[in-house]
Amino acid sequence: TKDFMEHRFPLVLGKDFAGQVDAIGAGVTGYAVGDRVFGTVTKPYLGDGSFADYVTVPTAVGLAPLPAGVSFTDGAALGRAVTAAHGVIEGAALEPGNTIVVIGATGGVGNQVVQLAARAGARVIATAHTDAERELVTRLGADATVDHTGDLSAQIRQIAPNGVDAVAHVAGDPSAVAEIRDGGRFVSTLVQSPDQVPTQTASVVPVYANPTREILD
Repeated sequence: TKDFMEHRFPLVLGKDFAGQVDAIGAGVTGYAVGDRVFGTVTKPYLGDGSFADYVTVPTAVGLAPLPAGVSFTDGAALGRAVTAAHGVIEGAALEPGNTIVVIGATGGVGNQVVQLAARAGARVIATAHTDAERELVTRLGADATVDHTGDLSAQIRQIAPNGVDAVAHVAGDPSAVAEIRDGGRFVSTLVQSPDQVPTQTASVVPVYANPTREILD
């Protein structure tokens, strides 16, 4: 990231957070000391991080109230992952009955994509390698699993001989783009431009996580 964002040292690691408001700045409205909040540190430079007892964040982006029924631990795991997953689901434009492959299903973003895709009524094929990973993604809503350490395309074809409607690419290489039906979508958090994924038949949709208040809510 050093070529894309200003670095202000010392750098504190961490982006996601959850906790209670300790103080508010001049002119801040909508929040009060003691409010439960969560989000992700979103500033035009790298420097402030959430691996700390205290962190300052703007209210314009990356911050939202944390419902009473959600623990701080769970809230702190949501910010960037759920924002990225929301973007992936929007980009995939799923309809009930569509089939989507989630590459990187066992990671933080992938976990959320599997759940949201299942909620959208899609048939979910998720990558998993170990028995524990297969159990996890199945519990989250996956209908089938493929082992990303093997021949991914061959495994996908065995499950979906006519191809899939979408691929959510949040980890690994983009080779599964070849298994998308004509007119399908390859949605990726790892590519910046469609020309990075050569394909003549699918739409390539890059996703950049932007944790707006609307999405976090």
